[in-house]
Amino acid sequence: MSRNSPPASPPPTGGDDPRNAARALVRQVERFKSDQDRQKQEINTGIKQVKTEIRKCIKRGDVKGAKIMAREIANAQKAKERIEISKANLTVIASQINMQIAQYRVTKCIKQSAEVMHALNENMKLPEMREGIQEFSAEMLKAGILEEEFVNQLDQIQPEVEQEAVDEEIDKIIAEVQLEQPQTYLPSGVIPNANPQIAQPQYKYQPPIGQF
Repeated sequence: MSRNSPPASPPPTGGDDPRNAARALVRQVERFKSDQDRQKQEINTGIKQVKTEIRKCIKRGDVKGAKIMAREIANAQKAKERIEISKANLTVIASQINMQIAQYRVTKCIKQSAEVMHALNENMKLPEMREGIQEFSAEMLKAGILEEEFVNQLDQIQPEVEQEAVDEEIDKIIAEVQLEQPQTYLPSGVIPNANPQIAQPQYKYQPPIGQF
């Protein structure tokens, strides 16, 4: 090093190192995904319970009751699909943050990336994820991974309208339950005597955001 060269700046440590905040965000993403896995297990348990009740309806010829509960299964399956979409987006976010951490020695900064922006946009469209992503993006803003302008735009994204299960989906679910229980068929046009009372599947995702 030349005698006239300024001394090299020491690498940031402790609370001054933006990589620490970035690593905390990655850990939060993993907690996000773990919670989603738990929610999927709860959905699957709920679906099994509802299928048991559908079989009971089939045995007593309760058409209306079977269709009501088949609709619950259809909605639960849609919730599982949304969870998978969300997990894929979260994986992209964690991967991009880890890449920024790895490149920090060269770039000396943790910056916004197009991939992270797209993944956050997609998750904001999912009703279950909206509140959590808003809080998560605020933490990313503090860490310098997002710019304030993007966070403001993110808040303006409207959630997608959840589509109701159509009759074809409901009939398919009932048919699948019948195949799981051979020689039991649901007569057409039978009027039920009572509506069944069952526990509803728990498929709404509540993200544990803001705990760093």
